[in-house]
Amino acid sequence: MASFMYPGIELRLLRYVAVLAEQLNFTRAAARLHVAQPSLSKQIRELEEYLGLKLFDRTKREVRLTAAGEAFATEARQAILHAERAVLGARAANGQHKGPWSLGYSPLIDLRILPKVRQHLSVTHPADDVRLVSAHTSEQADRLIRGDLQAGLVILPLNEEGLTCECLHRETLVLALPKYHLLTHKAHIEITDLHELPLVTIRGDIEPRFGEDLRRIFGVTRIRPRIFHRATTQPEALEIVSEGSAAALILSPAQYPVRESIVFRRFVDEFLTAEMGLAYLGETGSPILKTLRKFLFETFQPLDASKFCDCQLTQMKLF
Repeated sequence: MASFMYPGIELRLLRYVAVLAEQLNFTRAAARLHVAQPSLSKQIRELEEYLGLKLFDRTKREVRLTAAGEAFATEARQAILHAERAVLGARAANGQHKGPWSLGYSPLIDLRILPKVRQHLSVTHPADDVRLVSAHTSEQADRLIRGDLQAGLVILPLNEEGLTCECLHRETLVLALPKYHLLTHKAHIEITDLHELPLVTIRGDIEPRFGEDLRRIFGVTRIRPRIFHRATTQPEALEIVSEGSAAALILSPAQYPVRESIVFRRFVDEFLTAEMGLAYLGETGSPILKTLRKFLFETFQPLDASKFCDCQLTQMKLF
């Protein structure tokens, strides 16, 4: 008991609780942790005695988490994650990243940048195993925090704590319309044209820009489109448009290649936009990240004269 120094409970014990909470079986948890089952049981029991709380209910047939155990296990997982991130961050800052260096990219960005990124990094870091990974923005956020990705090209905003986010480029959203839709007679679309329009959007859970952000814009402008479908990809959204059932909000580069059955229209005031950004965990200590960051800022014209815009301020301007 003397080894416990609350609140500095050993990370090893947090890992024991987290794994047992997942397995809900002492034998399987002990095997996964590579410890003896009696030792695991003893240390969990001593931890409960120290806390004065019961974390697990045990019977001969099953192990169940108590309410206190659920709360403890949740925080234990976060503590373990932060500890792992601390190690990864320190190694990266010292140029000691182990394994592949993975750069995520949202399928919604202008994919023409990817060959340029790949070529640049292969020239500047020929000995490193740099990999490009397709993942939507929300998935990238999770993988960046876990250390599975070292950086990501995302669609802003990205508000996860601990992630650094820098704006690179702003794209206007365009309206994709079936070829014979009445709105195709207009050279430009006003946002009010979206009111009660059957509309396909990208899923907000995978691309936050199309979730709460879009709802906020519609709320401010008092526009209520009829959401016909929430698509996972822009090609999926365009396929629905080609069927003649609805219009779709997409990023400008998705207009190409041209489809005969679809007409694209820009908005008059370019009020609806999306921003591509570079996201990463912590600081820019990694040599590859430093090179990538410099290349991207030289390739894209930054959003303000300082070259390093504040993402939150830029998002505020949009609304």
